[in-house]
Amino acid sequence: MKQILLIVIDTIEKIKQKQMELAPEWAENQETVEKYFLYLLKDGKFLPVEVAYTNRTSIKAPRITAITLLVQAAVEGYTNPFPPGTTLELVQFRDTAGIITLKLITDVAQATLESMKEALQQTLSQYGVEQVELVLQNHGHQ
Repeated sequence: MKQILLIVIDTIEKIKQKQMELAPEWAENQETVEKYFLYLLKDGKFLPVEVAYTNRTSIKAPRITAITLLVQAAVEGYTNPFPPGTTLELVQFRDTAGIITLKLITDVAQATLESMKEALQQTLSQYGVEQVELVLQNHGHQ
């Protein structure tokens, strides 16, 4: 009991002398520029394209950011298989698998769907995601 009391007294002294923080200091939002490699089509092959993203928060979510950047990418000389207006609705990751739900404003052909999935798989492979399941919501309904 005496030893516990000494620890408490010592801790109180450290707090008084500002040698110990009562609460953790939270990082303030600091703008950073992050680099991402997105896989887009060029001459029928998926190739990595480096893009810079300005993150205005301290929150890092590289897989989600990469998906968002990928579906909106417009890089000269490359083709993005995602139709304009595609938005990320939901992401679920479990181990090395990812289920990505996208909202589309137009229907897509099967070949386009396969290209979209391949672009996602290659882009997310950098983050340990080996398997991608793509769920599409069209015109506000599944």
